[in-house]
Amino acid sequence: MSRRMSRTLASAGVLAAAAGAVAFTSTSAQAAPRFTNGHIAWVGNTAGWNESATDGSGVHTVTPTGGGYDGTGKVTGVTYSPDGTKVAFTVAFPDTADKPGELWIADASGANAHRLIGGPNLRQPSWSPDGSKLYFLINIAVNQATTHVDVVNVDGSGLAELPGQANCTAYSPTVAPSGRVAFEQSCLGSTSQSPVAMAYDPGTTALRKLTAVRGSYSISYSPDGRWIAYIDSFSGPTLSGLYIAPAAGGSRIQVSAANVGGSLTWAPDGTSLLAWTTSTTGGVLNKVAAKANAPLVPIANQTDVRAAGQASWQIGTSTAPARPTADRIGGADRVETAVRASQWSFDATGTGGRQAATAVITRSDTFADALAGNALAAEKDGPLFMTGTTELDQRVKDELVRILPHGATVYVLGGTRALSTDIDTEVAALGFRVARVAGDGQAYADDRYGTAQAIADQITGYSMVGGGPVPTTAPNSVFVATGDNYPDALAAGAAAAQDPTSTGVVMLSAGNSLLPWTQDYLARLDPKKTHVYTVGGQATTAVAKAFPNWKGLTTPLSGGDRFETAYKVATSGVFGSQLDEVGIATAANWPDALSGGALIGLQHGPLLLSDKNGLTPQELSVLRQPGIGGLAVFGGPTVVSDQALSGAADTAFGAGGWDKGLNRRAPALK
Repeated sequence: MSRRMSRTLASAGVLAAAAGAVAFTSTSAQAAPRFTNGHIAWVGNTAGWNESATDGSGVHTVTPTGGGYDGTGKVTGVTYSPDGTKVAFTVAFPDTADKPGELWIADASGANAHRLIGGPNLRQPSWSPDGSKLYFLINIAVNQATTHVDVVNVDGSGLAELPGQANCTAYSPTVAPSGRVAFEQSCLGSTSQSPVAMAYDPGTTALRKLTAVRGSYSISYSPDGRWIAYIDSFSGPTLSGLYIAPAAGGSRIQVSAANVGGSLTWAPDGTSLLAWTTSTTGGVLNKVAAKANAPLVPIANQTDVRAAGQASWQIGTSTAPARPTADRIGGADRVETAVRASQWSFDATGTGGRQAATAVITRSDTFADALAGNALAAEKDGPLFMTGTTELDQRVKDELVRILPHGATVYVLGGTRALSTDIDTEVAALGFRVARVAGDGQAYADDRYGTAQAIADQITGYSMVGGGPVPTTAPNSVFVATGDNYPDALAAGAAAAQDPTSTGVVMLSAGNSLLPWTQDYLARLDPKKTHVYTVGGQATTAVAKAFPNWKGLTTPLSGGDRFETAYKVATSGVFGSQLDEVGIATAANWPDALSGGALIGLQHGPLLLSDKNGLTPQELSVLRQPGIGGLAVFGGPTVVSDQALSGAADTAFGAGGWDKGLNRRAPALK
């Protein structure tokens, strides 16, 4: 069970136990897997294969290990198993004429490799639907070009040649979900000028022709078996290209007229294909939608002209322990950076994956009302956006519509002097429910401190009694930080989001003191039941002065400066024994840390602060903990330099042991 799911269930249990309370379940932003389509792998003229995300980002090399694999050969084919946990790969030894090729299986990560069989020119492996067998091409003898399709069990037993291949050469085996194997075949004495598509049903002793496919050297069944993709290379220049055709027969659809070659690979969700085009220096791997006249979208370059044109697409959430990524998330301004952070965190509504349940909006020109808002966003499973004071930025509108279902609640922070009522009107016009959360001078003090209390009541729940709000339940944890400046409060917000009951709140001190209404709020708490953390020296002093009887009952998280305080928060134990993701933002300004703190808290990570030279040695020590899944750096290189990003990533993952991401959209997270 994920930590996020554990927190959601715990929250439901606490509410149910409360007298007269109604338990509501929240939408967990990490309850569903991110991908239908996982990683992409393709071969080069190397001892391993390349792997990347579906958009071509995060390219890295996977080199098999184990089973005596020595890396002296060249991988010529690679394909993921039906469940995505394994790979089959073929190896050739081009500089050793008398050494046969080999067929291997390994974990998707390349680990635990073991050799199945050897034979002349083994290539183009393809799995049976149940993952129990592998079909592949093999030359019938050394130094002979004739190629047949053979099959072997994954334990190395049962090696056999498919029937009906005498005096013929086969190409491009592909397996349908039904278990039917199809391949192209050219035979001596045939009247056909081009290969003929043939089908073999396991258990039978004869092949039959597939009339759905015209002559091609490359064919591929769609994941549901309803379509076959193929390359028509024999119909002349006006009709050649990439096609898909119904497997049961019917009119074909030209996907692309480009001169494509190599193997064809379907996306697991059946919406697109991988196809190769050539260049003067090698090949280009392209993604193309499986529909008429779709453009080829280059996603990877293969610079070695000797590399085989084969690729594979992993199904489901990637099970390969891909290298960790240091993501840079930033836009042209603070508004766009917040939108980019949302795009990094959430899928479009209704598509599954990581879904937002709500959103928070604050003003873009000052931090006052938002100091406790990143905790609200993280607790309620949503992003925090910024906008101008008089109208809702169009970029925020577009992102709200993308991530939120109709009728979702959008929290607007601050009074009408901070964000005008026009903001409420525009949010409502998009189909969302508006909840204004403000120090309004009535239920709450008309300032940032009152807004923090109003936010706390939104997190814990409240009812109106005698004209004033009464919390439904006391918060399980309170993080007190100064409201005079931003660094301590923003680090506190990410920490508050880790509360296992989803009732962690941030309250603000006025420097070294508590204002009366803040002190009244805290006075209603029992520090023996509510965990009280004081973040930073000013808040620690303020709470100690106001509540001397709380000595020994609070947890001070205070350093000599904002960097050490962020370190103290990150290592406090609030985040558990393992950090999934760690956020980094500049200490010199607040906007990136505000939107970033909300979303890194949602990913169970702390927010560390960087100066112009990067993280401090103390903060870097946080990154040496084992098991960190990734880094998220908020803001462009002018606020957190590339050198600072690289230094942090090298510390976390080892020099060169990571990939760099730039404004990725909802990437898979550990």
